[in-house]
Amino acid sequence: GEAVLSLDTFVRSMGVVYIGVTAFVLFFVRERAASLEEQRTTATQTYHQLFGLLRLESILALSVALLTAKVGFATHDNVTALKLLERGFPKEQLAFVSLIQLPFTILGTVLVGKWSSGRRPLGPYLLGARLRIVLCAIGPVLVYAFPTQSMAKQGRVPLPYYASVVVVSVIYQFCSDGLMFVSMGAFFARISDDSIGGTYMTLLNTISNLGGTWPKFFVLTLIDRLSSNPVECSTLACSLRNDGYYLCALVSVP
Repeated sequence: GEAVLSLDTFVRSMGVVYIGVTAFVLFFVRERAASLEEQRTTATQTYHQLFGLLRLESILALSVALLTAKVGFATHDNVTALKLLERGFPKEQLAFVSLIQLPFTILGTVLVGKWSSGRRPLGPYLLGARLRIVLCAIGPVLVYAFPTQSMAKQGRVPLPYYASVVVVSVIYQFCSDGLMFVSMGAFFARISDDSIGGTYMTLLNTISNLGGTWPKFFVLTLIDRLSSNPVECSTLACSLRNDGYYLCALVSVP
C-alpha cells in the first residue's frame, strides 16, 4: 500500500525537531556551575586517571569480560535480519517490526531501571544474556522455515510466521536494550569513582560497545568464506548450496 510517511518528509521533520530541541537547550536550559574541584581537573589529569584505571587488575578483568560477552550474539545481531531479506522477507514489514519494539523497549527500560537499583544490579543482565542465547538459537530456525512458496502464491508473509518474527524480535530487543544495557549501566554507575564518574562510565561503556562491534567483521567474513555460490534463484530470493550462516549461528550458541 501507499506509505504513510515518505523518507523525504520523515528526514525533514526530524531535522526540524532536532533544530527545535537544540534551540530549546541553548536558550532555556542553564548549566550548573562547576564546583572548585571540578574546575581544577584538567583534560590531561583526567586521561592520566583513566590510564591509571586501565592498569587495575579488576578493570582489566572487567574489560576482558566486556570485550567477549557479546561474541555469542554477533551472528544474530548482524546477519539474521539480512538472511530474512535474502529469503524474500519484505523490507517494509521488517522495518515495521522496529516500530512495534519501541514501546516495549521504553517500558522495559523503566522497569529494569528499578530492578537494577537493588542489591544485585547485574541480575537482569545475566537473565537477559541467557534469554538472548536462546533466541539466537531460534533465529536460524525462523530463517530456515521462511515460507517461500506462500510468499510466491500470496505475495505476503503469512500472519503466523510474521507474528513469530515479531515476538522473537520484541523479546530479543527487550533483553538487549532493557535487561542487559540498563543493568550494565546501573552497575557502571555503582562502581564508578565519584570524582571522575562521567569519564569512568564513558570508558566502561566504550569498552562494552567495542565488545559488540569487533566480532562483526569476523562473523561476516567467516560466513562469506563458508558459503557457496547461489545454485537456484526465483523472483523472491536465491538459495545457497552451503550457507555458512547456519554453521556460524550454531557455533555462536554455547
